[in-house]
Amino acid sequence: MWAQSGSVYVPLNRDYYHLIDRYEIRYGKFSRHLFTSAKSLRRGDIIKFLDEVRGDSDRIRFNKRDRFNLRYLENDNWEWSSRPGAGDNPRALKKTFFRHLYKKANAFYHVNLRDGLFFMILNPGANFTLGLQPGEPGRKYVNTRAVELRGHIGRRLGFYTYIGENQASFPGYFHLFERQFKAVPEENFYKYFKQNSYDFFQARGYITFSAIRDVIQVQAGHDRLFLGNGYRSLFLGDFAPPLLFFRLNTRVWIFNYTNIFAQGIHNSGPIAFVGFDRKFLAMHHLSVNLGRHINIGLFEAITSSPTESKPHRFEINYLNPIIFYRAIENAIGSDDATQVGMDFKVNMLRHVQLYGQLNLNEFAVSEFLARKGSWMNQQAFQLGLKYVDAFALRNLDIQGEVNYVRPFMYTDKRAINSYEHYNQPLAHPAGANFIEYLGVLRYQPMTRLWFVATGYFRRQSVDPVFGDSSSVGANILKPYVWRQQEEGHFLATLGSRTHTIFADITLSYMFAHNCFLDLKFIYRRMTSPDPNPDLNRRDLYGGLTFRVNLAQRQYAF
Repeated sequence: MWAQSGSVYVPLNRDYYHLIDRYEIRYGKFSRHLFTSAKSLRRGDIIKFLDEVRGDSDRIRFNKRDRFNLRYLENDNWEWSSRPGAGDNPRALKKTFFRHLYKKANAFYHVNLRDGLFFMILNPGANFTLGLQPGEPGRKYVNTRAVELRGHIGRRLGFYTYIGENQASFPGYFHLFERQFKAVPEENFYKYFKQNSYDFFQARGYITFSAIRDVIQVQAGHDRLFLGNGYRSLFLGDFAPPLLFFRLNTRVWIFNYTNIFAQGIHNSGPIAFVGFDRKFLAMHHLSVNLGRHINIGLFEAITSSPTESKPHRFEINYLNPIIFYRAIENAIGSDDATQVGMDFKVNMLRHVQLYGQLNLNEFAVSEFLARKGSWMNQQAFQLGLKYVDAFALRNLDIQGEVNYVRPFMYTDKRAINSYEHYNQPLAHPAGANFIEYLGVLRYQPMTRLWFVATGYFRRQSVDPVFGDSSSVGANILKPYVWRQQEEGHFLATLGSRTHTIFADITLSYMFAHNCFLDLKFIYRRMTSPDPNPDLNRRDLYGGLTFRVNLAQRQYAF
């Protein structure tokens, strides 16, 4: 096959990327082809990683389920594999018109001219969900019809596009989020549809270009990105909808350097469909492998937006890919919002990964040492552990994670400069002023069957009334100048204290390549001393989903 230079990326999918994380831990050392702290990942690089892992099979000792998983990953990226028969569909029809379809397991229709000079895969996408929630009006459902097109032209240019039409009625806490933030979780523009339902259109697309083969990669378009190693990210998560971005990724030796320049949307209107203000975001993330088992990363981000004096402001200094934004901000007298952070992961014993993040928005040493709860101390940290083949039980993977975010983290003195896109947090979906204990258990008892249990407990303080002009630092859409006091901002103390318990149990069966049946049960309960019914509610939901070539929708927020 052609060199992997023109490879596109695998869309963010927690189940899919868990398999890659699992085999990175089992491999016991970091691959020179993958830096998994900066997602999404190129399909060609995944194939190189699989070749490395297979080469170490004598020490890893794969069982039948592992071999199935590795074969699944290879079949999903077969165009970059040199193994004979990769991606072949043994069930392919040999006669009639349908002989042109599903020649490969992951491709409804594909074209391969001159062994890769022009390559294209066309696939349908679908998510049909029927669900019930006692106490909520109407039936819950998701109706998604989509199409995905990806491929490459020659050695260097790749392309990807996805479009989907949706109608959906979600569990009750989705509608609570929409009323508060004027946004449907994970989506951008939407319309109301029938009773308690939404109609929205999804679109993702980008081009990739290899400036220097396997060293400098360029990606430009609309999509989601993720920086981190946890279930959540305190740098850049996958909760907000796709945004317009330009991504420059440089990989040399033990270094992987990611630059992201993006445009975000802030909805400042009185309702969800007006007031689309634009802002500019720039991020750097440097990931370094220290030996075979330790990886550390440095992160920096800045948010800039027009002002009354500079209505068409675009700060060209932020396009510098190799400089500290804080230094630029000080040098030009800017009042933009900056963040500085670091992350790490350590792989141990071929079964365990320890990871974490630290992110600083504002940090005043004197106020921190005074320990009086100053609003100026705006920090967030994460600590987590992954344990694969836990307790000597093969294909049982456990993850535990703590996320701690102080009040006013991700906010600014102007609402438009908050760290959000389309009124949804770009980092943790809960915003700020909380501590969260999260756990995930994954078990694969059979080759095509997965059991996943996800749960969290979160303690958070929120504003007593939605829409109130005061702020206790939880709602990142409210500027920090709306605070009512300078000190006393300890974690989850002021405002209305809430406790949220969430549990999601999902059973998934893959009956054909990327074709799933999901049986899901969700329990979510929020309690508060505040009598507001929105802060004291219980959601019990059950649903059955048929999906094709699509990731599961996120419910754990």
